[in-house]
Amino acid sequence: MAKIVVMPQLGLTVTKGKIGAWLKGEGDMVRAGEELAVVESAGATNTIQARDDEAGYLLKILVSDGEV
Repeated sequence: MAKIVVMPQLGLTVTKGKIGAWLKGEGDMVRAGEELAVVESAGATNTIQARDDEAGYLLKILVSDGEV
């Protein structure tokens, strides 16, 4: 069953973030805890990790590098 990975809340006042880079590509296997992408927000850069229920394969990237 496919699941959509949603960017987690990065702070109380953060309302949007830009994908700095995807660390996994389409078709790559993803394990729980692995880093998926780098997200840039006002004044901070964070790495997004796969949650326990997000293990599997990255089927499709819907938001490209540099997009908000």
